[in-house]
Amino acid sequence: MPPEENRPVHAPPSPTPPPETEGGLPRLRTMKYDASQYLKEKNISLIDLVTQEKKRSGSAHEDMALFEYEPRRTWLRVLAWIVGIALVALAGYAGFILFFKQPGAVSPSLRPPQAIVAVEGNEVVTASEGDRAGLLERLRASHQDRLLSGSIKHVIVQFGGVTGTARYATLREFFATLDMRPPVELTDNLGAAFNLLMFYPPGRGDIALVLKPKNMELALAGMRAWEPNMILDFRNLYFDDAVTQTANPFYDAIIQNVDVRVLPVSSTATLSYALFAGKYIIITTSQSFMELLINRLMTAPPVSL
Repeated sequence: MPPEENRPVHAPPSPTPPPETEGGLPRLRTMKYDASQYLKEKNISLIDLVTQEKKRSGSAHEDMALFEYEPRRTWLRVLAWIVGIALVALAGYAGFILFFKQPGAVSPSLRPPQAIVAVEGNEVVTASEGDRAGLLERLRASHQDRLLSGSIKHVIVQFGGVTGTARYATLREFFATLDMRPPVELTDNLGAAFNLLMFYPPGRGDIALVLKPKNMELALAGMRAWEPNMILDFRNLYFDDAVTQTANPFYDAIIQNVDVRVLPVSSTATLSYALFAGKYIIITTSQSFMELLINRLMTAPPVSL
């Protein structure tokens, strides 16, 4: 047996934390002890704990970014709605300007042309000079705005925009806008004023032009020269008839001792013209309208154009 001084010395076992005694002070706990106990109970390592903490931190940042983006997206949506409403309003105003032009202010020095016969209604149609489709559309709309059967409407053509000063169309401007091409010798012999009249027999509507020539002999020669192409210039004014005959010759007729030239253009419509009382040229899209105008002109003295 070795001497006592050479015997190995064993370290005493580490004391375990004393249990809590009833009525005594609780045992002391440290952060290191709590951490080790938590890792032991959860069966995870310190590396796993750090990894989970990084994931939670990243998720929190994503939530915060989403929170910040939602108000921004809502504001952009509201702004898009405002811009969209503004564009729709602008488009509506542009459509109103283009398709529903209202008569502009007419110069006070100008008087509207008067109808040479008694009429049951008057209407002003406004279009842009040179806008053939626009003027035809407005004439069609006026034609559809019917008066009582047997009535005559005086349609006054006015050129000008909403903001500019409007003016009443001259005969040359009217012809040019509708792309009508009467012989030069005829247009040079016609005054600037004219009448555009609409007649409403049952179930249809007819149109007449009343012109004021300067010389009746030249007027007759000009109308004869216009006959071969006349229906081509008037074909778009037959709103109730399909023009199917354009090559037929004119023939002579007499209405109350007035010589009339007549061209059949469909089963129900004609193109007729007459030189009345050495003062006016009357052109109608039906023979019945010609008869009515001659009757009214003979009944009451016509108003001068």
